[in-house]
Amino acid sequence: MVMSRILRTLLNLKGVSLRSLNRRQSAEGARFRSRSSSTRGWYAAYS
Repeated sequence: MVMSRILRTLLNLKGVSLRSLNRRQSAEGARFRSRSSSTRGWYAAYS
């Protein structure tokens, strides 16, 4: 099915973006952490 392929791609993209988020978070520190809290909430809503 096309939908399952799209969903799998979205999940892969989510995993990649979460990994890069964590990497940037440790690099930029608290300033980025406060800015990305809403992004984490968005990911939690769709996980």
